[in-house]
Formats: sequence, C-alpha cells, structure tokens
Amino acid sequence: MVATTLSLEPVSFSSSVNNDIAFSFRVASELPPREKPLDVATSLQFEFMNSEHEVFAERLTARDVVINEDGLRHVQLSGAHVPRFQNSVNDTTVILHAWKGQKWLGKWELGTL
Repeated sequence: MVATTLSLEPVSFSSSVNNDIAFSFRVASELPPREKPLDVATSLQFEFMNSEHEVFAERLTARDVVINEDGLRHVQLSGAHVPRFQNSVNDTTVILHAWKGQKWLGKWELGTL
C-alpha cells in the first residue's frame, strides 16, 4: 500500500445564525486523483470542542460532499447537528476529521463558533 500525505487547504468556513456550517476546501496529494485519500469510501466528521465539552457529529459520506470540476469540495452541516453549549460564545472550536473506513486519516481545525 502506498503511503499518502493528506493535506487540507481551507478555502472558506462560515456559520450562520441557525448554526448551519459551510466549509470549502481542496485536498493536496501527490497521488493521481483516483487514488486521493478523500475518495468515495472516505467519510468526514465534525468535532465541536470547548474547555468543557467535546461532541462529534454524525459522519458525512461522499454523498454529502459536493466536488466542483476544479477539485474544490463543499460540505454543509445542518444546524440541527451542531451542538449548542450554554455559556459558550465564540469559544467552540470546530475540527474536521477524515476517515477511510475505520482508519482515521487526520484532523484539521476549521475555526471557532
């Protein structure tokens, strides 16, 4: 099996009043497009963390990721799946985890809510 270096290039991250989260990114890899680690078999998972809590949202599948012709990927998480911590204003860190089956590929900090 070929070793893969997965790097994430964030393009945009935003959250709305109703707690929806939208994130756009590119995946940099030295492998050909069909062999990149964020392929159809890979899932993504948002983590929400502050000084008192750590919550993982359900995993997103390939159907939840929209990929443009230029390789830009867009993910949106409904506010219904975003935890609301009491007494937590702008101190909840949002982290994206990548999985290939049950194998964890890495995590990337996206921003704060």
